[in-house]
Amino acid sequence: MTYDTYESSVEGSRPVEIYKVLLGLQEFFFTSGEDDLTVDGDVYEATEIKRSDIAMGKQTRAKVLTVEIAAGTTLAQRYVGPPPGQRATISIFRLQRTHGTGDKALIYSGTIKAVTFPKNGQFANMQCQTLEASTNRAVPRYTYMGMCNHLLYSTACGVTQASFQHVGLVSLVDNNLITINGLSASGLDVKGGYLDDSTNTEKRQILAVSGDIVTVLLPFENDPTGTSITAYAGCDRVVTSDCTTVFSNEERFGGCAFVPNRNPFTAGL
Repeated sequence: MTYDTYESSVEGSRPVEIYKVLLGLQEFFFTSGEDDLTVDGDVYEATEIKRSDIAMGKQTRAKVLTVEIAAGTTLAQRYVGPPPGQRATISIFRLQRTHGTGDKALIYSGTIKAVTFPKNGQFANMQCQTLEASTNRAVPRYTYMGMCNHLLYSTACGVTQASFQHVGLVSLVDNNLITINGLSASGLDVKGGYLDDSTNTEKRQILAVSGDIVTVLLPFENDPTGTSITAYAGCDRVVTSDCTTVFSNEERFGGCAFVPNRNPFTAGL
């Protein structure tokens, strides 16, 4: 009998769902079944996991899917304290126990938008939305403003990222204060930029710089002490400031820098 035959059977259908979550370079595998399952070489851990109904049709874009899982799982613990610095994607598949693990149907694919811990912290509720919902908002590509619209180091910006980086050894970590050897001597202004810990696939925004010490928005989940880390320069998006003095990129400035502050149509001449 085929998968479709079991799926449509009234008596023979024995469905089970498997959940695959990708967070940076980490992968997490869970199943709602009673026993662990091995599918395509990956072991899906049997755990207490359930979800809300999957919306169909036009509601799919706006509907939030809630996946509830035990708070003690490795995935849920990643959201205790400082949140991960990467986006997590989730895929849900449906199998038939009787048919085996050869065939599976993808029934949901999306991203984890938020995680809460209700029921006295015993469970984690992951709020998920489809990938389509993330691109469904009507957002203007460019806005009429004095600051640059381009994302730093993007194609539109044109700045070569490798030319504005410093790779140094992390000698000390004190909460969200990171000491990077040689940062001050490099002459690179990384305020407003970010740190990239490629070893643990974590990134953090830089809020302030004092010598070799940078203040990041949130502490790293994994202590980077003793490892190399990359600091990238930031940009204040002002044409007469960083755009020109740091990056010499005023020709690609993506804003309306010299718009008059006085509107003659509302304030008069």
